[in-house]
Amino acid sequence: MKGGSTIYSNFLKLDEEKRQRILNAAMKEFARRGYKNASTDNMVKEAAISKGALFHYFKNKKNLFMFLYNYTLEIIKNEILMKIDFGTTDIFDRRRQAGLQKIEVHKIHPLIFEFVAAAYMDDSNEIKNDIRSRNEKLMVYGKNKLYEGIDTSVFRENVDVARAIEIIDWTSEGVINKVISRIKKVPLDEVDYDEMLEEMDVYMNMLKKMFYKDGGVHE
Repeated sequence: MKGGSTIYSNFLKLDEEKRQRILNAAMKEFARRGYKNASTDNMVKEAAISKGALFHYFKNKKNLFMFLYNYTLEIIKNEILMKIDFGTTDIFDRRRQAGLQKIEVHKIHPLIFEFVAAAYMDDSNEIKNDIRSRNEKLMVYGKNKLYEGIDTSVFRENVDVARAIEIIDWTSEGVINKVISRIKKVPLDEVDYDEMLEEMDVYMNMLKKMFYKDGGVHE
């Protein structure tokens, strides 16, 4: 992790399984109880470590929270945005790729998006200024990167492209959030990802028929 990694050097030396166990336990507690009410006792119990060990790695609750927040933003940037094939200029292709990567990230970190959303809405004075500016910067960067160089010539001439992109964005996020919500209810090995992707494609094809020339059949 870039920036400030030296103060977390003891934590970063741990094996991957133990690091993920600690991070997921902290993510769960912060996501469900908020920063102020999050209990480090619950975290260490969930992670199966001692409280002394937790503070040896992070010194205090704020350091733990900020490490976790920066860590999750890096995952979103590197494991979702940076893995999209920007060689394709079709907005639906890019949104589909982003959706697939989001699902892959959720498999490893089931609470990551819940944590980021909760963190952004948290009004605790100790952290709110630090996280909101960082989150907004990532959102702006992500939107600009995702839609950079897309082919707008395929849209119908009477379509407001900017608003169409907003509708595509809202629909894509809504469908992916719906998929993730369903994934939470069953064991990962029982999830039919092909069926869920087919459902996502249904929505995307509906929008493509609405917004693209010839309903996108030229693609």
